[in-house]
Amino acid sequence: MRITQRLFYRPPEILDELLPEMNRMRQLPGARTVVIRGICFSVTLRGVRKAGYILDRLKSSDVPLMTVWGADDRIIPVRHAEDVRRELPDSIVEIIPECGQWPQMENPSVFSPMLIDFLGGAATRTAEPKS
Repeated sequence: MRITQRLFYRPPEILDELLPEMNRMRQLPGARTVVIRGICFSVTLRGVRKAGYILDRLKSSDVPLMTVWGADDRIIPVRHAEDVRRELPDSIVEIIPECGQWPQMENPSVFSPMLIDFLGGAATRTAEPKS
């Protein structure tokens, strides 16, 4: 399966512009260090960190939190959104139908209003499939 099919439910039109930009960013000074730090955040000498590691850390946060999930995410399946709902009950969890790993790219017409509402202090929205 191609990487684009793993990341997106329906690859966006902007993808042809995005991939060259991602390659350009990969070449920037420090890019490799950032990737390695990201890996180190989730892996220790004993193996992969326990599943709830990030959730445990977020429990002590006193800033509002919104998580937006693509219902058809093949990288981190949507069932993990339920872990976020359970472990962080004061947070907002949004699930966008017919959407993969990058909801902000694949369905900006649904994602952007969610983000704007959240940043404006709105409690929650319901995702609607794009028409």
